[in-house]
Amino acid sequence: GSLYPEVFLARYLSFKKGDVFSPREVARTQFNFINSDRFGGVSVEPRKEEALELHVPVYVTLTPSKAKRLRLGVGYDTDKGAGFFFRYQDVNFQRTGHEFNAELKVAERLQGLVANYVIPGAKDIDSKTVLKLGLQKEETDSYTSESAYFQPEYIHSFGKGRLGSVYLQCRHENYRIGGDDGNATLVMPGLRFVERRYDDIVRPTKGYRYGVETRGAAKSLASSTSFLQILANGDFLLPLGKGFSLYSRGQAATSLQTDARE
Repeated sequence: GSLYPEVFLARYLSFKKGDVFSPREVARTQFNFINSDRFGGVSVEPRKEEALELHVPVYVTLTPSKAKRLRLGVGYDTDKGAGFFFRYQDVNFQRTGHEFNAELKVAERLQGLVANYVIPGAKDIDSKTVLKLGLQKEETDSYTSESAYFQPEYIHSFGKGRLGSVYLQCRHENYRIGGDDGNATLVMPGLRFVERRYDDIVRPTKGYRYGVETRGAAKSLASSTSFLQILANGDFLLPLGKGFSLYSRGQAATSLQTDARE
């Protein structure tokens, strides 16, 4: 079967040796393994009857699911036309615990390939390094566009549902609008921060989530244009009683640009 390194599996434990025994943390650990989408069977079993000197042993039994997955599909979109997609995923690349994903989409007016490689952090299940690569070609009655991008991103967990990340997107595009040809290059650094707070990780009844992001480009850093963008989004869950909750979400953005092109 698919074997994972011990240091990789330890990231999913929400407790460590010497912590005060907590059924909540045992349940959270089981949820972490199940939610990883890497195991077909998960058992996290504390055995209080085997406790010695106030230490309770916890047995974790895992049945790995298939690491390599392939999915094919066909469909139709009013904007893109008829097409198909091919999706490949390996959640235990070379038995390192690293993840590789690739998706190819081919439609009448849009073709694209996106791939990413995920290197898990040693600290916890949320910290990771992600390398993304994308290629796309789009043809409509009014324009044609060919673009490519590469984006490394580091995501860091600050604990208690807080995540921060830093990335650098390098993008180049060739386009034709009418009879005019052109191209554009962006070297765009960015920062993100997200916080989630809910009362239950499986069936939340109240809580909130918000995210803020800033990104920009400058001609002095090899980009075709200079701009700064700030984006924000959020949602909250408010209990109304009798098993009902109100869910609401919103988003906002603003941009500053030193030069404009039509």
